Amino acid sequence: MVSISVIIPTHNRPGLLRRAITSSINQSLLPKEVLVIDDLEDIATKRIVEEFHLDFVRYIANVNGNGPSSSRNLGISEASGDYVAFLDDDDEFRLDKLNIISKVIEDKPDIDVVYHRANIVLVNEGLSYSSGTSAFNKDENFLKKLLVSNVVGGTPLTIVKRETIINAGFFDEKMIALEDYELWLRLAQLGCSFYMIDCFLTNCYYYTAKISVSKGIKENKKSLAYIEKKYASDICMLSPLDLKNNRLWKGKMFVQKNLLNGNRWGAVREQVKVFLSVPSVKNIAIFILIFLGPKIVFKVRSKVG
Repeated sequence: MVSISVIIPTHNRPGLLRRAITSSINQSLLPKEVLVIDDLEDIATKRIVEEFHLDFVRYIANVNGNGPSSSRNLGISEASGDYVAFLDDDDEFRLDKLNIISKVIEDKPDIDVVYHRANIVLVNEGLSYSSGTSAFNKDENFLKKLLVSNVVGGTPLTIVKRETIINAGFFDEKMIALEDYELWLRLAQLGCSFYMIDCFLTNCYYYTAKISVSKGIKENKKSLAYIEKKYASDICMLSPLDLKNNRLWKGKMFVQKNLLNGNRWGAVREQVKVFLSVPSVKNIAIFILIFLGPKIVFKVRSKVG
């Protein structure tokens, strides 16, 4: 039997946390434990955990809290499962997620990281679409593919061998954003194996115009610069086409983050960079859609996937 610990870092969002915990304990295959790591040590958060009255749902205060990486690392250290599944406090698992993951792991016990698509839900707009997570061919160099773009996605889309993360040195707590992307690069560099399940198993909720580190432009650009410096020797091996596609990925990412922040002009500036990198009718069309408003862009995205 595969033992999976669910790790939920949280910071002052007790109302949303209840939904995340509920999706973890209502799994068709129960996790070994659910560890709620409180980055604030807030009494309201602790009471939310206690109201479930379940021994395998534990509240842990991160008294030296320094953001989600610190909390995830504490959760990994405290976990007793062979695998860890990450869930952000404002997201939720599909109720058969751990059962599906467990079957894959039983069939492929040597896999270090199992990842999958997400159902992206734009709460304020009432829209949803599938994430851009993608698989890879056996002949491909996965580190190279990751250096071009983050094909794995964020932590709520992954289940990782606990021992693998520990041996790799945990999440890099110096990073203020994109710490998950950096960890995937490090694991790929170390030769760890990745496997994708081509269906969505997590609902990821986004609230437009609401401030968060994951959507912060300055934080993400600073983190990207840190990653590019850390992996400079690997990036040097990318082809001109790979580097072009990397610029395109970064441009699209910052267009999206600006739109989520409600910053139309920031999105326009980033889309200009995308067009200059890859001139196309499609990129002109996106430019026009941005002028019409973020909701129009999201609506089109939800239709085309």
